Amino acid sequence: MLGVPTVTIAKTQLTSNSASVTLNINTDALQFTARHLVIRINARHNSQDDGVYLRFNGDSGNNYNNQSIQGTDSAEAFTHASNQSAMWLCKIDDEANEYDGGEWVCADAFTTNSDKNVLGVGGVDNGYGLWISAGRWANTAAITSVTILNTAGTGFASGSYFELAVADEYYNVYENVLTGASTFDSESIVAIDGDLVLIGNLRNSIAANPEELSLSFNNDNTEGNYLRQRLNGHQAEVAAYSNAVDLVGHCAGDGLSDANVFSSLVAQIPQFADTTTSRDRQALALAGGHFEADSAEIALTHMRFNNTGAINRLTLHGRNTANFLAKSMLSVYAVPKKLIGRTELTGTANSISITSIPDTYDHLEVSLLARSDRSATGDNILMSLTADGGSVDTTDGNYNVQTFRGNGSTDAASSSTSEGRSIGLGVGGNETADVFGLHTTFIPNYRLTDRHKSYVTLTGYGDSNPGAEANINRWQNTAEIDAIQVEPKVGTNFVAGTILEVRGIDATVVEASSDVEDRNDIAKADIAAINGVTVDNMANINSVEIGVAPDSDDHTLLESVTWTTSDTAKSSISFTALDSGYDVYEFHFANLHPATNDEGLSFQVNALGESGYNETATTSFFRSKHDEAGGGSHQSVDYVTAYDVAQGTGYIRICNDVGNDNDQSVSGILTLYKPASSAYVKHFTSRMVETHASDIVMDNFVAGYINITNSINQIDFKFTSGNADAGEVRIYGVGRA
Repeated sequence: MLGVPTVTIAKTQLTSNSASVTLNINTDALQFTARHLVIRINARHNSQDDGVYLRFNGDSGNNYNNQSIQGTDSAEAFTHASNQSAMWLCKIDDEANEYDGGEWVCADAFTTNSDKNVLGVGGVDNGYGLWISAGRWANTAAITSVTILNTAGTGFASGSYFELAVADEYYNVYENVLTGASTFDSESIVAIDGDLVLIGNLRNSIAANPEELSLSFNNDNTEGNYLRQRLNGHQAEVAAYSNAVDLVGHCAGDGLSDANVFSSLVAQIPQFADTTTSRDRQALALAGGHFEADSAEIALTHMRFNNTGAINRLTLHGRNTANFLAKSMLSVYAVPKKLIGRTELTGTANSISITSIPDTYDHLEVSLLARSDRSATGDNILMSLTADGGSVDTTDGNYNVQTFRGNGSTDAASSSTSEGRSIGLGVGGNETADVFGLHTTFIPNYRLTDRHKSYVTLTGYGDSNPGAEANINRWQNTAEIDAIQVEPKVGTNFVAGTILEVRGIDATVVEASSDVEDRNDIAKADIAAINGVTVDNMANINSVEIGVAPDSDDHTLLESVTWTTSDTAKSSISFTALDSGYDVYEFHFANLHPATNDEGLSFQVNALGESGYNETATTSFFRSKHDEAGGGSHQSVDYVTAYDVAQGTGYIRICNDVGNDNDQSVSGILTLYKPASSAYVKHFTSRMVETHASDIVMDNFVAGYINITNSINQIDFKFTSGNADAGEVRIYGVGRA
């Protein structure tokens, strides 16, 4: 849900009817400490439409509470209940081939810091309803098992599917569990080609209940620079509203909440560092909880930030009372796009497709940032699916949809079989410039051929016409999904900057620590990583290009640059993501050819948060040399004092006097160790082989250190005075920090 990266720890698919299913939790096989639990259900009732409930740790006492809002056909409703024997999630149907459900997150599931909260979306299309729900188990125990149950008949039908996963801490870039009253501030988030995902378990110090959650970007706290749209439920109230604030929901307040009560936040910030298209930043969030018997809140919120710059800092605090209490926690994941397919339009197109979806995953997640050319502020977005080996199915009657929407101050529900391809409203051509709509879709079990394909979409859009909505669709086809197509309903085309991405989710249960290692691509580069990434298709960490790893288990290609004078930016090369999580960085130079004769190759670094490349360094420079013709005077090994540096600033020479004849160039490797360390100076080694301007082959050895203990996040390479007109530089990350 909302792009949470996961590792599966338990799952089952029924082979006969069963009133309940219990999945036990064992995280011993993981190479990280599990934080957050994800529950996925794709199930059918054996005899009627009925609710889906859960229990933790076998507890059947009256210890469960929930708040939910629902859309059923055109009607809206709520559920508010305390002291129940099980926690309400959603409803499913017994119709043939119809397997429904959804996805839920339990934040901070494995500590004893607080009662356990469940937050998510699920339901059934075509008239039975879609539920946005927040539940609480009044127990601080760590979760060791999950029981999912029905209340009528023999419950779940054969084929029903249940899965437990945990958030994949491999992608965690910020985590803070408060030891006292404070706010959360994740400074200096490194740019990657992907999304940010937030999971929080929160209790504010406000002497009331609840408190509003303020999420600001890049230290911009001016509320007028934000716009939020909410679809909200509060006890017996369902409402929608929008206003210019940086708010993404509510959380438990200390003044009125029961003891040990916290509340949850799950949020997605798509393409947070992608500036190739002028596009305002946005977040889509679920937040809320059951605070006490007479106080509960659940909301789906879309928030737009009126700024097109990359997001590098997140701040989360209470709007009225800033501080959260001790044991509150926030996890932030920077999730590279692990893609089956990605298309970003550079011009217009009437539709976008991702084809040839492989049958090697279990679930699909679809992300769409879109804007159509319709002469209006909004436009419906249609998604069409393709059966394996077939053609795209654009027949609306083959799809059903249930919608639940907040649009301005209007909340509404609707269902349709005539417009069943709709996954929600989006943005049209008359909306404010740089505004795109966000649609994130979870499609479970896309390969199984015993069921129609049911999928849930969360959507946020707009400025002058803002909206937040949830949709559940069903494609009335049991075939395996082979391709996905999206198109605007009314507009002729999507505009430039529209992005469609499809990623696969591998639900293979981790049974040994090596499974995580393999699936996360930490040690074995030829094994698919969790959620469908391989070394060959992973977007590089600096959002430059997709690379291919060398023949090594621990090297990841981050960037490959061809250095030519045709591109003035390549008169030097800068790399700006050295604090992105690797232990070591290697810079590989292949036949780098200077445009002018007698050029030396040099580099300099810059510390995080600073400018000017003024870091001091000390080096030791040795070289061996030999005349090409042999027998000359240049057969020696010497210490080169001329290029040594003793606490000097500026560029550090790693070779000298490279010739520019057609057969002359320089190749080699520079290794930079632990640039993100905050404890030690930064060591480096370099070995470069060159063909010298005087027809000498030279082997240059340089070692040294940069005399700073704070993180390095920038490095710059250039020849002494001129450009390079040929050659390649490859940048690799080695090992994880």
